[in-house]
Amino acid sequence: MRVYVAHSFDGSNLAAGRLENDPECLNFLNRLKQQNVEVIDPAASLIPRTLPGERFEYCLSAVASSDAVVVLARSRLGIGVGAEMMYAHMHNIRVYVVCPMDSYYRTLYEGESVIHSFVHGLSTGVFSTLDACAGAIENLVSSTVMP
Repeated sequence: MRVYVAHSFDGSNLAAGRLENDPECLNFLNRLKQQNVEVIDPAASLIPRTLPGERFEYCLSAVASSDAVVVLARSRLGIGVGAEMMYAHMHNIRVYVVCPMDSYYRTLYEGESVIHSFVHGLSTGVFSTLDACAGAIENLVSSTVMP
């Protein structure tokens, strides 16, 4: 199983933006590796930001070849992540969003948890934590017959 992790990162410092350098992501990555899930991190691509067309093609090809897309919506995201979500949704690829309460895309309104309309509409599932998202992917792995 392949999972593309869509997240915002500074294109001028790709190494710092890699998921493996995010302490919150380490447990998530380790759990997925234990399930033999291949994780695709766009920040790990060697294509420089000076080749935007190639980066665009790389990212959409990686999304297209994935079984699921995980979106880290813990903070405000860039246009690329929204495009990746839309692409995955339109191609029937699962979209799991990690969107904590009181984040940019999920707030309390009149006592109810309200999720941004596009996050809601494009998502297969929305999770408050990376741990909960990892559990959903583990369930998917255990229930999916892979070729």
